[in-house]
Amino acid sequence: MRSAPSGFDTLRPEPLPTEVLVRVEAAGVNPVDAKTRAGQGVAGLLGEPPFILGWDVSGVVEVVGHGVHTLAVGDEVYGMPWFRGRRRPTRSM
Repeated sequence: MRSAPSGFDTLRPEPLPTEVLVRVEAAGVNPVDAKTRAGQGVAGLLGEPPFILGWDVSGVVEVVGHGVHTLAVGDEVYGMPWFRGRRRPTRSM
């Protein structure tokens, strides 16, 4: 376990075979985040509060799932997380 910035203890998540774990170095907060915090918009997909805001992220890959062949530990990446149980967005090249 390590201490999260908010002061809560958290376990380090392990990525699924097609996922990567990214150490987020920057996150953007947009109008959708204010709606989410107010319980509107996508808040219904996230479960019970508290919600972590700032969904546009950039950072460095720390762990690669065994089915990932296009990224490696140390790669700099950017994107938007997806919600488990929902269809993944397609990746544009």
